[in-house]
Amino acid sequence: MLRFVEPGDAEELNAAVNESRAELAPWGPWLNSHGSLEATRAYIADAIAKNERREEIRLIMIESATGAIVGGTVFHHIEPGVPKLEIGYWVRSSRAGRGYMTEAMRALVRYAIDALGMKRVEIRCSDRNERS
Repeated sequence: MLRFVEPGDAEELNAAVNESRAELAPWGPWLNSHGSLEATRAYIADAIAKNERREEIRLIMIESATGAIVGGTVFHHIEPGVPKLEIGYWVRSSRAGRGYMTEAMRALVRYAIDALGMKRVEIRCSDRNERS
């Protein structure tokens, strides 16, 4: 399940990011936004504000069976005039390799095209990031 991040997600989101810090560090300068629980709370407040303004659309991925946070995604670099956007993503280390990201990307691309009217959806990654 994908949903907007909420203030009550701070503790689990912080734990999920920090569990995955070693794997995400080479690819995610945004990790600094989760160095502490207070930093994660500030990240969530910023995410809510940006979601409301549609500057970015940050979502978390929830495992349906357990309700656990298994990762996060963001629509960013949104250019309505083109119209295009880029999808960023990460998955919690303990949930990697289970197909969550593939499932989420299918839903996000469909949403970007059908609901947001995008004509181009980009996903970029480093050529050194073999998992992505």
